[in-house]
Amino acid sequence: MVIYEAASAIVRLPKTTSAELSPAVSVLQMFCSSPKPALRFAAVRTLNKISMKHPQVVSTCNVDLEQLITDPNRSIATLAITTLLKTGAESAVDRLMKQISTFVNEISDEFKVVSYLYLLLKFN
Repeated sequence: MVIYEAASAIVRLPKTTSAELSPAVSVLQMFCSSPKPALRFAAVRTLNKISMKHPQVVSTCNVDLEQLITDPNRSIATLAITTLLKTGAESAVDRLMKQISTFVNEISDEFKVVSYLYLLLKFN
């Protein structure tokens, strides 16, 4: 947990560059495959925050985030999807939309609106 807190502290620093975020993102990527749901949730939530300003840095985690789409914890799966929508290329988003078509029916309307908004902003 100390390692997560250190990575999270780096992420919260103002005006961090992509190079400065890379070590923190690597640690968070490792936590995405943790057997502990709390660590997976913390990692994907922090990656989601990073992706708002530095999507290219988080895109290195896309393979691991795709594994979290089927996570039994719906909060983790939803955060993984919204993060992937922010970081993926157009072809990856097309593939992702096919993967999550059944999942979209299970998530709240609020997350649907947020997800569609990111898609519109990204590809318009």
